[in-house]
Amino acid sequence: MIEQPIDAIDGVLVHAPVNVAGRVGSYALTYRTGRTDSAFVIGGVRRNNGED
Repeated sequence: MIEQPIDAIDGVLVHAPVNVAGRVGSYALTYRTGRTDSAFVIGGVRRNNGED
């Protein structure tokens, strides 16, 4: 599920839902000039209690 887009001065910001820690897993900022900045998590830290 994607959160509601936010209009910014430079363009439009869209992000994944905010988790309980206040973080998002991905976002995209699309500038009015056509450029896009985006980021997302690849992999991540997992707690596995010593198991592989």
